[in-house]
Amino acid sequence: MISYHEALELLLQCDRLPTTRLAIAAALGFVNAKPVVSTETVPPFTNSSMDGFAVRAGDLAGASPATPVTLPVVGSTAAGDLPSTGGDGAWEIMTGAALPQGYDAVVKIEDVERTGDAVRFCAPIAKGENVRAAGQDFAMGTPVVAAGDIIMPEQVMALAAVGQKDVAVYRKPTVTIINTGKELVQDADTPLRPGQIRDASGPYLVTMLSTLGYAADYSGIIPDDEELFRSRLAAIVAKGTTDVVISTGAVSAGKFDFIPDVLRSLGADIRFHKLTNRPGKPALYARFANGIHYLGLPGNPVSTAVGLRFLAVPLCRHLQGLAAERPLKARLVREVQKVKGLRFFCKARASVSADGSLQVLVFDGQESFRIRQLVQANCWAVFDEAPGLIPAGDMVAIYPLVPDRWKLERHEDGDNALVRAHSPAADAGLPREGSPHETAH
Repeated sequence: MISYHEALELLLQCDRLPTTRLAIAAALGFVNAKPVVSTETVPPFTNSSMDGFAVRAGDLAGASPATPVTLPVVGSTAAGDLPSTGGDGAWEIMTGAALPQGYDAVVKIEDVERTGDAVRFCAPIAKGENVRAAGQDFAMGTPVVAAGDIIMPEQVMALAAVGQKDVAVYRKPTVTIINTGKELVQDADTPLRPGQIRDASGPYLVTMLSTLGYAADYSGIIPDDEELFRSRLAAIVAKGTTDVVISTGAVSAGKFDFIPDVLRSLGADIRFHKLTNRPGKPALYARFANGIHYLGLPGNPVSTAVGLRFLAVPLCRHLQGLAAERPLKARLVREVQKVKGLRFFCKARASVSADGSLQVLVFDGQESFRIRQLVQANCWAVFDEAPGLIPAGDMVAIYPLVPDRWKLERHEDGDNALVRAHSPAADAGLPREGSPHETAH
């Protein structure tokens, strides 16, 4: 048995996936592989940021309400018109229109008084005011997107602005899922016989991976049949079209826990089997000669969730070029008792207290079969192997249920009740006041 950190080191000793070029809109959510610098200037020409009148700032140096300056209107330019050479006097100009040659400022239309073909100015103006200089946003050679940046809508906007039509990105891993266990029933319309349970882990794995942007192929349920499993896995490996295989069940030490032997028989190199995680201690990682990664996760649903979140997700993030996650730190609302020597992954709920600090409540009901508490959680609280009792008030590491997606809530002082905020702001991770939400027990 090895520690979680030792397991991560073994898991991430692999190259990232190859790069590919995608159109900038199609690259949304991918990791940029090569720095992109601007080959154009943005704005491409000096232009007005306001509707108003282009002037030479020196012409208005002495303007005041008592001594206004009146200039003739000698031309007009709208956005999209060709740049003008200008003239002597004021020049009518629209937002985004090219500044005429020789002019250096724009007076807002609200700040002037026009009479016929003349405009009166009652205040001086500084050079460059209400003017967007050519290249002020992006000059030639200015960095636009760095290597390692995730392509999000704002990156797409910047890339489009500088005329970049495609980018080199790391390919996202594809995942194949296999569930084992003759007790599992996949069809929700099928009545359960004694000894049977619904397959909850398969749908969870598929939807969580999909939420993260990874293509997941659910290969279905295989009963506790070693030869059938060997045949299915051998076909997947031989086909070679998936990057990661995730299975649930059959990795512990029981009569039907045959996956380690099957992996060896197919030539896989088992890098670790069993680690100091709770839940999820029997997890296994192997690698095939053709580079396919194999993660065998325990079958209990919360063990599966922990294995996906803290083993499969770091692996997939690494393969697609994402940086390692960093947890937030939160103050523990009440003490937690754990087994010394095991890393404890707890269903929990983080919130923002009245003083603005981050705190976390670890639920009762941490058993790996209990899904209800996971539904009520918004994060995992993670305790390292060393302590047994963690007192209230200690700062602990917390991770969102979905990487990089926090849904924090306001905390009601006095009774440790957590508040659920039913609002778009809460969905965006912003704390809002709401109605009391009962904690899980």
